[in-house]
Amino acid sequence: MKRQVQKGFTLIELMIVVAIIGILAAIAIPQYQNYVTKSKWASAVSAIGQMKVAIATCATTHEGVIAGNCDTVPLLQASGDLPATWTMPSLPTVQSYALTSGTGAIVITGKAELGSCIVTATPTPSSNAMNWQFATTPAGDCSKSKTGF
Repeated sequence: MKRQVQKGFTLIELMIVVAIIGILAAIAIPQYQNYVTKSKWASAVSAIGQMKVAIATCATTHEGVIAGNCDTVPLLQASGDLPATWTMPSLPTVQSYALTSGTGAIVITGKAELGSCIVTATPTPSSNAMNWQFATTPAGDCSKSKTGF
């Protein structure tokens, strides 16, 4: 008697593979979406790099005093720390950028695809560096896993 060789897969084997793919997709898709959102936030923050450097340079010139010296774009342009033609960045994912008078904090407001989060970068001068503290509001949907901050 000749023995027949099995060809193909059984229904149980196929169902196990589909279940494994489903479990992996349930974990991977939300993680992927978080990574995409984080990368968009990283792009939004990198767009203000020139302004951060200008504030740090200006604060160094004025012995660490930001208020009244380095807290508006016109003051930064007048001091030569920002080019006269410089304007706030414009990204499709960012609703607005703003420089807070008095503190020099940079406020980034994201659009809906960034969770409508607001990220604030606040400068704190130290003896040899400018430290930037990042905070998000509202805190509920704008966790570190979504914004990176």
